[in-house]
Amino acid sequence: MPTPDAERSESLALRMKRLWYRHALGLSPTQVQWRIDREAERAAGRVGVPRATNGRLADPRFHCVCGHMLVRGDARCPACERRQLLPFPLRIAGRFLADLMPSTHPATHLLLALIGLGYVLQLFGGRGSLFNPVPVSGFLFDLGASSPPLTLGAQPWRAITYQFLHGGALHLLMNCMNLLQVGPLIEGHFGSARMLTGFLVTGAAGVIVPPLFGFGSLAPTVGASGALFGLMGMAWLASRGVQDPQTRAVHEVVQRWIIYAMIFSVALEFSGAARIAHGAHVGGLLAGLGLAYLLPPPLDRPSRRRVTPWVGLAGVALLVASLAGFFGWRNAGAPQVLTQVPELNGFWLQSRMAHEEQVNE
Repeated sequence: MPTPDAERSESLALRMKRLWYRHALGLSPTQVQWRIDREAERAAGRVGVPRATNGRLADPRFHCVCGHMLVRGDARCPACERRQLLPFPLRIAGRFLADLMPSTHPATHLLLALIGLGYVLQLFGGRGSLFNPVPVSGFLFDLGASSPPLTLGAQPWRAITYQFLHGGALHLLMNCMNLLQVGPLIEGHFGSARMLTGFLVTGAAGVIVPPLFGFGSLAPTVGASGALFGLMGMAWLASRGVQDPQTRAVHEVVQRWIIYAMIFSVALEFSGAARIAHGAHVGGLLAGLGLAYLLPPPLDRPSRRRVTPWVGLAGVALLVASLAGFFGWRNAGAPQVLTQVPELNGFWLQSRMAHEEQVNE
């Protein structure tokens, strides 16, 4: 750990980075210093090192999903006997992409980026203010919000896109704080592939399951809360009863944040500041508990590690397909699909007219 004199001599950028890691990501001082030292070592290793001889792209070594070290030319892992189907050039391309991604917790950073881009889309499309980007709430349907007749009908991609939209700055801030606090813990426990897929699947369950039991409304549903409850449900159940100190810490933090999120949701509901989709929270939480049985943490078990690439591929495919569905619908002029629900059709049409009037003012 740096001495007080060393901290005073640090550059402003390094001090800001230290504050971000310490207070935004919730890391301990030792973890903060380890991350800063690691970034400095990586930067020093890139300076003046020819990639053709000593760079990562020329490194012939790679790991099997079970964790065993292999070298170029190995067709089968001697530890778990898994065939290595990915050609070495694609592994080189993966290393190059890994250099462009954050060194730790890439799934958390990716989800935060998508949430941020979703809010930017709301600001430009909704023509509102920073704290209320879409004054005409019905216009959220044009940005990818969910409603049972649409999501369970011709536009199932809304079960994913709604997770990256938010009702306002307070809603966005709460979910981003939650993701920043528990996301790295959950990703470190489950791995990036399970964390990303779990976020998308449990978030989708939050708007798919409640209508099947008669809950939910026609109003637009937005927010990552259902997915966050799902992740916390996964981590809470998977870490329950485990005596390992690190796993116990994950269990305690996640349990505390479940309570915080529930209190915050109830407080907002009683204050009248926002309409809270409690069904999405419950649906996401229950889906997370169930997903903990299907996708438990890989830990050091080769049988669980073998499915990790497929889990990650499923999550990426689900995300890409949903975004492609949304942008394809937008490129087609965002046609209003008849849902056989006159109330929803009328509300959507009135919202579009109100939004056009606001834009033309």
